[in-house]
Amino acid sequence: MDPIKLSLKREELKVVLETPEGVDKVYTLREMSGRERDTYLTKMGDKFRYNSQGQVTGVKTFEGMHSILLERCLYDENNKLVSMTDLQNFPSRVLSELFSAAQKINALNQKMEGDEVKNASEASD
Repeated sequence: MDPIKLSLKREELKVVLETPEGVDKVYTLREMSGRERDTYLTKMGDKFRYNSQGQVTGVKTFEGMHSILLERCLYDENNKLVSMTDLQNFPSRVLSELFSAAQKINALNQKMEGDEVKNASEASD
């Protein structure tokens, strides 16, 4: 069997956002580390309701749903993470586009995450 070859270099994606004054600013979406990803997933887990079997039954709050990810991987022109406060002032369509790109660059696929949880619970049965 051939070995799997992977790169430890984090993926990055340049993003140009036009300010209301018409000035282009360059941001960078950067892949999170494993630890950062785990912290994000834990924080997202707090947003859901669960039944006694640990299955998601609903959403407690949508507040910060997109920003929680972006505050961990969107960097400004000075290579500083964009704050939750600043992110929440972005137009909703911009947050949605950035969120989708951040999910992709961080391999955050909802089906995959759900399958991992499902497979882990089936293995313990």
